[in-house]
Amino acid sequence: MKALVFGATGLVGNELVKLLVRSDAVSEVITLSRRPILITSPKLTQRVFNDITQAGFPSDIDVVFNCLGTTLKKAGSKENFRKVDLELVLSLAQKAKDSSVSTFISISSLGAKVGHPSFYLRTKGQCEEGLKNIGFKKLIIVRPSLLLGQRGERRIWEDIGQKLAGFASIVLPSRLSPIAAHEVAKSLLELSLKGNSKGSVEYEIFNSD
Repeated sequence: MKALVFGATGLVGNELVKLLVRSDAVSEVITLSRRPILITSPKLTQRVFNDITQAGFPSDIDVVFNCLGTTLKKAGSKENFRKVDLELVLSLAQKAKDSSVSTFISISSLGAKVGHPSFYLRTKGQCEEGLKNIGFKKLIIVRPSLLLGQRGERRIWEDIGQKLAGFASIVLPSRLSPIAAHEVAKSLLELSLKGNSKGSVEYEIFNSD
């Protein structure tokens, strides 16, 4: 399998690349990002661009993983957030479809819905609908809860969530409990290879004839 990863510098994307290069089922991994990652492997090719929408799309890709995502605080405004989590994702997804990629796997968020009162979850829902309309032969949308892991920058609510994770895992259903980024990455790899995941992360699969 030849895989392409968007968002490899992020929490889940970085964990996913580590798993992909170690998998015997994966022959080649390509990342498109604005800065390099600290992972080396004979299987890995890193393509770094200031504007990744201007990057030429690699050929013969079997599966694309979208792990892009930001926060309102980091984006600085709702408009900038939409540019990353909606417009950029859909632009890259369309490039993938135009390059005959059959399988697209994208991280969304638990609770994502077009009509949700939360701007964050509403935008995620709009992205999901946009991806469905592109018409991939197979589209897999993964909706993790609060992500656990070490980031390069601090996110106050995720810091609080990590401290409460042990308690939450006892009182909440598994799909609502905070989940480690590594576990989400494992589910992404399983979904790409087997079409299902043993993990607790919520996902949906959409097939197009």
